[in-house]
Amino acid sequence: MGGSYRGRGFRLTCIYLDPNIYIALRLRAIRENKDMSEIVNDALKRYLTESDRLSNQTSGQQDTSRLISWSTSNSQGVMWGGGNE
Repeated sequence: MGGSYRGRGFRLTCIYLDPNIYIALRLRAIRENKDMSEIVNDALKRYLTESDRLSNQTSGQQDTSRLISWSTSNSQGVMWGGGNE
């Protein structure tokens, strides 16, 4: 699995998950040999990118996707305010 996220630009947070979601997440992480954090980060990236895209299409609001850049090549996670891609 991925190992320590400390010192790589990640933030520690605490969230409450439905027990069934937690179990499914844990099993998926084991099956895919990934950290649960990696799966949650990937899911949130997709969710935020898609919801911003849909919101901007319907509301005509300013595109905020440029405020968040996902650094996928070097596993540094979310960089706010424009990051190093």
